[in-house]
Amino acid sequence: MELSEIEFKAMNHPLRRLIQRGYELPGMRKLGLEPAGRDILEIGCGSGYAAQWIAARAPHSYTGIDVMPEQIALAKQRGLEQCTFIQGDAADLAAWPEGSFDLVVDFGILHHVPAWKRALAESLRVLRPGGLFLAEEPEGAFLRRFERVFHWGHPEEAAFSLSEFMLELADGQAVVLKWKRAFGFFWISARKDANART
Repeated sequence: MELSEIEFKAMNHPLRRLIQRGYELPGMRKLGLEPAGRDILEIGCGSGYAAQWIAARAPHSYTGIDVMPEQIALAKQRGLEQCTFIQGDAADLAAWPEGSFDLVVDFGILHHVPAWKRALAESLRVLRPGGLFLAEEPEGAFLRRFERVFHWGHPEEAAFSLSEFMLELADGQAVVLKWKRAFGFFWISARKDANART
């Protein structure tokens, strides 16, 4: 699902960059975001801000996917020649075979995807056995309260809880390593079962 006009502006505002740099990226590092030498997929890469940070830390490869052509255009303007940016839907990663990536990162995009369970399953499918999935997402109850006040257009079917998210991870043969809740959001890291079929 594409962002509403107001959320598109909010996600590309300097304050959002400050939050991502000072809070989200350090939080993801605590979960296991260590790019060096890894093949990385970022679902919902937006304008490529996280890609810039990741690219500076010597990944083997970086691919960012976003459903909005406007975001992909902004990401490509960053001049990150070692990064690949593709317009596409996180719920359909058929362009990549099973076991294509060491790390899949979600900086709060799945709550925009009505078919979030499919997107999560696809993210786990393209992970190699032993690979990491890292996510930061709003709790469903928090998201519903936010929507009642601000009306940004988040799909009701994507207002999932941490426990629902954990169940979907388990269905996708992923073992939760760490999780925490903070300010209406949850953070989680999971490792794809090393014995999972690729």
